[in-house]
Amino acid sequence: LILYLNFFCCRRVWGYHPTYWCLRCRIAGNGEEKEKLLALSKTLQIENKIHFLGAVDPDEMPALIAEHDLFVLCSVSEGRSNAVYEAMACGKSIIATDIPGTKEQISHGQTGFLFPLEDSPERFIELVKILEEQRGLAYQLGKNAHQWIIDNGFTWGATKENYLTQFRNVLGME
Repeated sequence: LILYLNFFCCRRVWGYHPTYWCLRCRIAGNGEEKEKLLALSKTLQIENKIHFLGAVDPDEMPALIAEHDLFVLCSVSEGRSNAVYEAMACGKSIIATDIPGTKEQISHGQTGFLFPLEDSPERFIELVKILEEQRGLAYQLGKNAHQWIIDNGFTWGATKENYLTQFRNVLGME
């Protein structure tokens, strides 16, 4: 958990809008911001709504993602996020900040939702509410995201073959 992932953006939803206190958030990973986030969740009295899982084995991530209705990425800076690819491969609805990297991965309204980094919590809440109320749309976004992964060759099998081709080229084996 590092500052550029901007978990403070997500937590503002709980601190800002009481309607969404029923939401539960699970955060995988460790890092320099974890203690600040733990303290903040206690200050906001939402520590029972946010669960810090610590480091999660990569083999366990698909099952963890599958347990959830929604995947959220609130980074302020990101390349092409592996976490977004994982959520797309799992067929999850995604809400992410509209920044370079994520906007290359997510087509707003087709494979997920993007919201401006500068926006106040209202836009984020609006997108969560849309997905909560329109389960068919949430399902379709996840389905489209999964298909995008297949169509663009981001499956593990295709990735493995791409790496093998690259290694063979570098080694002069092709």
